[in-house]
Amino acid sequence: MNKIIINNWAFRLLTPIVFAFFIYVLILLFFDSALQLLDNLISVEYFICLFLCFINFELWRVLIKICCKKLSEKPFKQIFIQSLLSVSSGLIITGFLVWFYFKIIVGLISFSSELIIFCSLFSISALLYNMVYSSQFLLNYQHKEIIIQEEKLKKEAVDRWQRFQNKINPNLLYQSLEKIIGYAHTNIEKADLLLMDLTNLYRQILDNQEEIISILKEIELLHKIKILIEKIYEKQVLIVLNPGKSDLNRHIIPGYLILQIQQIINENIANAAQPLKIEISVFNENVAIKFHENLKLSNQNSNELNLNYETETLFWYTNRTVEIKTNNTNLKEIIIPLINLENS
Repeated sequence: MNKIIINNWAFRLLTPIVFAFFIYVLILLFFDSALQLLDNLISVEYFICLFLCFINFELWRVLIKICCKKLSEKPFKQIFIQSLLSVSSGLIITGFLVWFYFKIIVGLISFSSELIIFCSLFSISALLYNMVYSSQFLLNYQHKEIIIQEEKLKKEAVDRWQRFQNKINPNLLYQSLEKIIGYAHTNIEKADLLLMDLTNLYRQILDNQEEIISILKEIELLHKIKILIEKIYEKQVLIVLNPGKSDLNRHIIPGYLILQIQQIINENIANAAQPLKIEISVFNENVAIKFHENLKLSNQNSNELNLNYETETLFWYTNRTVEIKTNNTNLKEIIIPLINLENS
């Protein structure tokens, strides 16, 4: 609102002076001949016009600010109401001040034609003043709508990139490739098998373009993840799947369970003496992930940002949060709500 031209100090100071002069000239042309115009160019009546312009312009500016605050969500209604109020207030203020000048100060008895001319000119002035504001206001409004659309497109592009990144799961990919490089120097057959498993897994992940998938398909993918992870960590990480009787209408965000598993592996100690066992069970409305927490001293491979992003998306679909429970034996349980398409 502060950037609108009617709030500019130069506009507020100079415009009434110039506008009052034009109104004064028009009034002279109404009541005097063109030859008398120069003789009556500057008089008391000019300062009356100037005073009326200052009073009306400031009043209209205040009315516009009030309407802008009250009706900011309805721009066209705002313009209509503020124009109506400006014309009405202009008629009242101008009519009263002109009556006061001619009746009280000058002492005229009949001045109806002058009153009509003044009120008509300032009514038109009120509309012109609002047109100046409205043109800039609508231009800013349109510009704001364009910016909102651009921000929306930008957010959609960022969301698509984030979903793609979460599908790729860089941590799992890099760890797999590092293991393959290690096997390439010692056991070519193992390297080939691991590379084949990795290729098949990522082909299935990238083929899926849906925003949500059936929990059955996610469990099917988890079976391949389980094989790959157990090969990478050489039985130091064990994954147990209990799919149960999954409902076809229950869905989940693709790759969300994989991100949870990867985060658990990144945060917890896993070795041959203390293998990290992750148990995944599917119930009617939830997926439960259980494991014994044994945190590392440092965690430099966290994918917490990606996980938080997908958790927020899951909340948008289900209106339920992911619950985390821990007991005295460090048994941690993560309860993930499933998306029910029947209630969507």
